[in-house]
Formats: sequence, C-alpha cells, structure tokens
Amino acid sequence: METTNIKQIYTLFKEDLNNNLYFLIAEYLDNITVFKYILIDKNKAISIYKLRSEINNSNSFKIDGYDELLENLLNYNDKKVIISNFNYKNEDITIFISHEMDRVLGILSQRTN
Repeated sequence: METTNIKQIYTLFKEDLNNNLYFLIAEYLDNITVFKYILIDKNKAISIYKLRSEINNSNSFKIDGYDELLENLLNYNDKKVIISNFNYKNEDITIFISHEMDRVLGILSQRTN
C-alpha cells in the first residue's frame, strides 16, 4: 500500500527531534512524496517479530528496538498495524505505527555501512 499523506506520519516523528532516530526518520519522510507500507494484523506482527527477536538475541549483528516494539504491540488495543521499511543514510529502519497513523509503536534499526 502507499499514501501521499506523509505529513501526518512526519508529525509523529518531528515531535521528538532530540531522538537521533526520530530526527533521521523525519528527515527521510520530509524528502519523499510517497510512503509505502503494509497493513498487517497485530497478532500476526507480534508472532513474526517475537520470533525475529529471539533470532536477533542469538545473532552478533543486533537490530535495536525489539523490546520496546513487542511491549507496545502487546499493549496496543487495535487489530491492525502499519509497517514500513527503508534504508536511509546507512541505516536500515523499520517503523511500526498505528493504522490510524497517530502513534509510533516501535522502530527497529540497524547500521548498514
């Protein structure tokens, strides 16, 4: 799926520009015209990313953000989650936001050099 309503998503990340990752995401969003994402069932996302977290914990190339993501997904009361992945300035980033695009649920990030 895709949307050109990037301003609403951008607003979520520009609110905390002291956070380097939020700043990087806001900068990325400010430079695109189309935001591509998938809409997935929350329970499916929990299942997938719980398994990925377990794999990540046994890997030497760690991806940051699983603990916060899983906690937020478990406490999230809606049925759908928006997931988008992109590479920007040598950072592989996956963002998780509410399907109404009004709340950040988590961010996974890994340096890609």
